[in-house]
Amino acid sequence: MSKDDEYWVLCIEKAVAKAFGSYEMIEGGKPYQAFSWLTGFPSHCIFHEGLAPMEVWQHILKAVSDDHPLVGSINSSYQAEKTSNSEYSEKGLTDHHCYAILDAIDIMENAED
Repeated sequence: MSKDDEYWVLCIEKAVAKAFGSYEMIEGGKPYQAFSWLTGFPSHCIFHEGLAPMEVWQHILKAVSDDHPLVGSINSSYQAEKTSNSEYSEKGLTDHHCYAILDAIDIMENAED
C-alpha cells in the first residue's frame, strides 16, 4: 500500500500476476512489456548499444515532447562485460530496476537567448 493508502497499484499487480499465473511469472519483467500489458498500446524498447549518446538523448527528448510514458532500466546481464554493478551503485542506480523518466530538458551551455 502507498503512503497515501492507495490500493489500486496492489490490485493491478495482483491482476497481472493472476493473468500470468503467479507473481513469480511477472518478477523481473521488462518495462516496455508492462506498458503494453497495462495500456493495450504498443510500446518499444531502445537498446543503446551501438547508438551515440546524442542519438539516445534525441529519442528521450522526442518521447517526452510527444507526451509518451518513458522509463529507463539497467540490465547488467546484458552488459556484464562492460559495466560492473559497483559502477552503477556509485551513480545511485540499481541493477534490474526501472526508473521513471518524468521530464527531459535540453540545456545548451553558452547558448544565446
